[in-house]
Amino acid sequence: MKVVSFKVEKVTAERAWNIIRRDKGRLSNAIRERVERIIKYNMPLVPTSREGKHVIITVKIPEELFQQIQKFIKERGVTQSELFRSALYLFIEDNKTKLDEINSLSLP
Repeated sequence: MKVVSFKVEKVTAERAWNIIRRDKGRLSNAIRERVERIIKYNMPLVPTSREGKHVIITVKIPEELFQQIQKFIKERGVTQSELFRSALYLFIEDNKTKLDEINSLSLP
């Protein structure tokens, strides 16, 4: 396992942690799944903000996925941090969509 760290806006990190607490999951697993999806489907990366306070998130990555990540960032000319921040944003968006769907079902 490799350990990867990246900076993200504090507000974004707090949103992710709130989702994880609600679902009783693990943030590392959620980020790894989204990184794999971004690589598999060659998804565009999300532009990130440099404003506000930032925190550092650390994720454990299996060696095989780490090699795929290195190949992806080299081919795309992006940074590892951009990839992981995009995965975190994708995780938040996926959960926002689920919550919106649940709320729309409960409306009369």
